[in-house]
Amino acid sequence: MGVATQHGRVPEVADLASARDWMQRRLADFSASRQVLGLLAEHGRTKKIRNTAANRAKSAMP
Repeated sequence: MGVATQHGRVPEVADLASARDWMQRRLADFSASRQVLGLLAEHGRTKKIRNTAANRAKSAMP
């Protein structure tokens, strides 16, 4: 499973879906990738993950 955005690779929805809640929360809290945040905002497992990712994605927009 390759959830990290190593070498510019954005994880697929299936990768994020298979990630544990704590990993999704870490990505929602600390990812700098708008694509990752967008995927989590739409497909995150919990409401907290989806909301955190959505809020961070909005605040990251120029």
